[in-house]
Amino acid sequence: MAALRPATVSAGHNATGTTPLIWAIAADQADAVRLLLDYGANVHAKSALGNPAVALAVRQGNEKVLAALLDAGSVADALTWVGEPVFWLAIGAPNGEACARRLICAGADVNRKWGGQTPLSLAAARNDLAVARLLIDAGADVNAPVENLPVIAAVERGHADMADLLIRSGAEIGRAEFDLLRLAVESGRTEVVAMLLTRGAPRPNAAGGSTLFHDAVRRCDTAMVRILMQSGFDPTIRDESGRTPFEQALEASLRTDGYDAIVEALDSAVRAWYRAYGREGSESDQPRRRGTITTTGRDAG
Repeated sequence: MAALRPATVSAGHNATGTTPLIWAIAADQADAVRLLLDYGANVHAKSALGNPAVALAVRQGNEKVLAALLDAGSVADALTWVGEPVFWLAIGAPNGEACARRLICAGADVNRKWGGQTPLSLAAARNDLAVARLLIDAGADVNAPVENLPVIAAVERGHADMADLLIRSGAEIGRAEFDLLRLAVESGRTEVVAMLLTRGAPRPNAAGGSTLFHDAVRRCDTAMVRILMQSGFDPTIRDESGRTPFEQALEASLRTDGYDAIVEALDSAVRAWYRAYGREGSESDQPRRRGTITTTGRDAG
């Protein structure tokens, strides 16, 4: 090795032009990588596909190789052949937290956007809590305007712990342009709904006459109905067709199996609501038999 020149250790080994450094990275040989770099190997060498050496190390999750490359001058914000920042490769990957930490310490931009996302929004979507914490600690903007805000990505996919982390870190949950509770209910994310309620998420008004209860009944989601009951949502509001959630569930039970538990739960919820507000539900208020559709306060239909 002492007789080798930088041009020699950086020369392509075969028809693809792959250098010894790239081969050493592909083989996860950290000691060989450092030795080649010590003898002048080009740290900016690329694979046959055009990916920089640092991208290969991150993709493989080899923190020691990555550290050697960064120490030798690799760029933490280097791009893959498709223009993807190498930081993206660490998110949700094996040993991604260690590689992400190395890249951040080497100056990676934690708010860099690519493909309509930031690293944090991608970490939220992939539920990579470890990398999300690193990004937040390094100053990532939890409310950066992107295609899909990190907290929305977490709620949509049912990542309750991720959504909680983002909210505790300053993610806005009361913005007029999105309704996190309705999104969570419509997505069937019971754990997220429970978390949002404990964090004080705004309770939405009926959208087009449809309440969260109506949304849960439409999905035949008994667990969601019970959470809404326990959280004090009004089960007596009517939708655009004039139906309470109970009536909606009862009608659905005549056509489809699986609604009996929801009908029973809503029957109890409405009666409890009436009692709490000084009104006892009557037989005409809440029908109790399959096959008899009775609308609250109106004639049977």
